[in-house]
Amino acid sequence: MINRVTLIGNVGTEAELKQTNTGKSYARFSLATYENYKDASGAWQKVTEWHTCTAWNDLAARASEIAHKGALIFLEGKVTSREYEKDGQKHRVTEIQVSTLRALEKKQTPETYNHSGAPIPEKQTAPTPMTADDLPF
Repeated sequence: MINRVTLIGNVGTEAELKQTNTGKSYARFSLATYENYKDASGAWQKVTEWHTCTAWNDLAARASEIAHKGALIFLEGKVTSREYEKDGQKHRVTEIQVSTLRALEKKQTPETYNHSGAPIPEKQTAPTPMTADDLPF
């Protein structure tokens, strides 16, 4: 039997780092995936699926760093279900327990750095074109 899911999507709610009563850290966030298809009339339709995702321990800290609203991420995990009771009502929750998490977009930084680590100015001017007087021969 295999219980494995791979998702690439955009984060819908920020991952917040929290702790259980026993001290285990976790982060829960939502992830939106979508697919496009043509309906019977030939018009394109977009269907969005929302997934509740939970990361535990060290992965929870990573999730709180990269799972920000709108961020494009890759994750792998397994589908889990749990039940709880609140106000006398039983609830069943299905979520993705994350085992691998990666950001697919690079962080935007105010400066770009070259291979030697020196900042590259935001605006660079084009070099002055050479004229016949500049030629060495």
